[in-house]
Amino acid sequence: SNVHPLLNGSGPGGGRGYEIGKSTGGGSYGGSGTGGLNGGVPGLIYGDESITHLIGGSGGGHAIRGSGNAGGGGGALGITAGEVFVLEANSTISANGGMGTGHPDGSGSGGSGGAIRIQANSILNYGKIEALGGDALGSSSLGGAGGGGRIALLAEGTLLEGDVNASGGSNKAILTSNYREDDLV
Repeated sequence: SNVHPLLNGSGPGGGRGYEIGKSTGGGSYGGSGTGGLNGGVPGLIYGDESITHLIGGSGGGHAIRGSGNAGGGGGALGITAGEVFVLEANSTISANGGMGTGHPDGSGSGGSGGAIRIQANSILNYGKIEALGGDALGSSSLGGAGGGGRIALLAEGTLLEGDVNASGGSNKAILTSNYREDDLV
């Protein structure tokens, strides 16, 4: 069990915080965070595909003693347009989760992506809409990455989805292996 429940990430899908012998878990929302490189516990998936209740993402689990910082969950954005919603080229709407940082004494996990809900008669996306989970950073990070958020484009008329991405983050730990020339086949 946790050393202290306040080390868990904030929100309904907050990742589990510091536990002896385990990684910190990534935050979850539309997709599950990861448990890191040492069996941590990610948060639970919540919400629905239409984003009926506009709720943001959840934070990653915190390390002990303030060593590795956890990423916060992405925000929540709702847009309602009467007729046509157009996102122009070279434009971005994002609700991305924060990055978790590594530290030799403990690694924080990434936060989940947030929520983006756009409702209009027609939606034309020529830009980029993203709710990405936060990565777990650091050369020796054991923390989990955040799960993807949720994006809902609700249109009764024309719907041009364009570039939409709600992927989860990844663990960016640098793992190296040294091989002797005699060991190679």
